[in-house]
Amino acid sequence: MEFRFTPEQERFRQEVRQFCRENVDPDIRKRLESRHEEHDPTLYKKIAERGWIGMQWPVEYGGQGRSHVDMAIFYEEFGYARAPTGRYTGSVVFVGESIIAYGTPEQKAYFLPRIARGEITCCWGLTEPDAGSDAAALRTRAVDKGDYYEVTGQKIFTSGAHLADVGLFAVRTDPTRPKYHGISLLLIDMDSPGITLQPLITLGGWRVNVTILDHVRVPKN
Repeated sequence: MEFRFTPEQERFRQEVRQFCRENVDPDIRKRLESRHEEHDPTLYKKIAERGWIGMQWPVEYGGQGRSHVDMAIFYEEFGYARAPTGRYTGSVVFVGESIIAYGTPEQKAYFLPRIARGEITCCWGLTEPDAGSDAAALRTRAVDKGDYYEVTGQKIFTSGAHLADVGLFAVRTDPTRPKYHGISLLLIDMDSPGITLQPLITLGGWRVNVTILDHVRVPKN
């Protein structure tokens, strides 16, 4: 069995490495320290221009149809360059890949190209104060109101929520079912009335957030 990268993958590695040499300032993290976030909008835009945001997605959704091995190469080279990838990971890996796996055709067509173009960034809301990252213990409720869900609850350690346009939140839609069931994922506009963010600064100096959802209306369509 052959474990080496293909010539095409090696060429891609060199392309990403050269991009990092030209675009990732060695002092980039120092410039980001005052913002408490692993994100640089200028760099993010340049990544989008290369088509590397969601590169593994189908072309019709804004991707390049690349493999997840290419994604691993991208991450490895960006890691070597110590480039900030916080909003990339939140938007592409947590939210984008969830939409690829579970989203409706309409959600894929609407969200994925916008994420790929860098027009919107995303965050992932799972962890709760009394549940940690145990989804079975989450208490945030989404009540079916017909044309929309009404979401009430609290998340904690929500990375990048203060910079995100859209959040993917794990919520309990059926409290009568066993704790490992009755859980849904909702895409929520972070500018929705009823969402309040409270900053938390970690020991490492990074900002995460307490995300309070107070009767937030989430349209079904």
